[in-house]
Amino acid sequence: MNIFEIQQSKQDKEFVMKNGSLEFEVFADILKTAEDIPYIGSLFKLGKVAVNYMDYRFVRKLHFFLEQSESVEPEKKEKFLNSLSLDDNKRINSYLTQLLYSSEEDGKAMLMGKIYRSRLMEEIDNDMMLRLCSIVNKAFLPDLEHLREYVEDNSSYDYVRDNLNSLGLLRNLGGTYQKENGEWAGVGFGPAIHRLNDVGNELLRIMLT
Repeated sequence: MNIFEIQQSKQDKEFVMKNGSLEFEVFADILKTAEDIPYIGSLFKLGKVAVNYMDYRFVRKLHFFLEQSESVEPEKKEKFLNSLSLDDNKRINSYLTQLLYSSEEDGKAMLMGKIYRSRLMEEIDNDMMLRLCSIVNKAFLPDLEHLREYVEDNSSYDYVRDNLNSLGLLRNLGGTYQKENGEWAGVGFGPAIHRLNDVGNELLRIMLT
């Protein structure tokens, strides 16, 4: 399964965009008629009795992923694909396919699609695209909504901060301080101050676009 080839194939992309949001039972019936579509048809092999639920989920997530870049000019998509070596094409496609296949939520596919769109617009490079998509796949999605709370210094201490920090989205600026005898001094074991790092700022920017 090659995400880039599906994006370039009129038949495959139309199938994904038209049917990717259908319920499983309806989708399964439609997929049985799609064996001649170059790439999507490979999901439904001859002799396969039923459509695997994971196949259905993958096409559904692929729908939400590709939907985010529908407004990007074909020339930009072509420029991106032409910029990839054969090895990079295989590596990036394999990486994105695995992340989409294993992600639990449609919302993650949407956000990864936004990240991909940002790459097509040349706002980020390939490594940042894959890094951000990997983070989204590992994240508990509601926690990412708290990123905006760390645009400025934030000394709050809870499990959300711990999760965002473990994902590599925050910069630890050290412990909290207070003025003591006219001088700044550390406050024992007070909570550390955190702020978005470059990766966190990039992800928040993409989320807000």
